[in-house]
Amino acid sequence: MVEPGNMAAPGTPLMRLEDTRGFRLDVRVDESHIGQISPGAIVSVSLDSGTGGATTTVSGTVAEIGRAVDADARAFLVKITLPDAAGLRSGTFGRAHFSARARRALTVPAGALVHRGQMTSVFVVEKGIARLRLVNASGSEILAGLSEGDVVIVAAPPTVIDGRPVTAGGR
Repeated sequence: MVEPGNMAAPGTPLMRLEDTRGFRLDVRVDESHIGQISPGAIVSVSLDSGTGGATTTVSGTVAEIGRAVDADARAFLVKITLPDAAGLRSGTFGRAHFSARARRALTVPAGALVHRGQMTSVFVVEKGIARLRLVNASGSEILAGLSEGDVVIVAAPPTVIDGRPVTAGGR
């Protein structure tokens, strides 16, 4: 912080020392995913090496999960302890990769969704008749309105309307 030959003044720092044995990565995790993370969990962490865009991947351990949610971001602070590794420096940018439990979801191709104003629906085939069914969708995941096994018309032509007879052209 000071150059050789400079006059040292009281209260002015001369140098900064850093302990390189215990680094930690602080990340914010959305409140919808925080239930899948627990203290002691092993997390894959990618750290930028700063040279040529190369990254180093290490395994960190979740040390602490904040008790309070950040109201603006709706996220919790998660502190991940990093192992001793050569080349780690404070201020290095890192990304934590949490593994989530697999879950079953009912999805349809994006082309099957019909958007009209605020309403989202799909055409299903019931006994050879096209029926327009309202659905609650998040992306291509269907949250309500369809059941497993329902036959959905993907990329329905403009001539398909509710109640019109249809024939199967593919699956």
